Amino acid sequence: MVVEFLVLVVMLGGFVLFTTSRGWLTNFRERRRGQLLDAKMLTLPGKPISAVIEEFGPPFEAFTGSSGRGLYVWKSPPSTNFPKGRGLLIVTLTTEQGVVSQTDWKTR
Repeated sequence: MVVEFLVLVVMLGGFVLFTTSRGWLTNFRERRRGQLLDAKMLTLPGKPISAVIEEFGPPFEAFTGSSGRGLYVWKSPPSTNFPKGRGLLIVTLTTEQGVVSQTDWKTR
């Protein structure tokens, strides 16, 4: 009787520890992904879009306007050149005359 009770307590404790640590690890990875993306996005303004395309790979969508402005969108997945994480990552770059002027990213 005592052995069964101890096994039950150990199993329940292990389950609670596993679920808690799993949630903590997932949150840590998401925060780390955000920090990496924030740091990367700060370095992009002023770079030519051709250099960014070499680094990130081909964009998922690209739009160029008649005024010389452009919009480039990467999605991960399917792109594998971004940090792994949960959900869909969308990176958007706005260019003016072929040079990155604005950056943005979000997850869904």
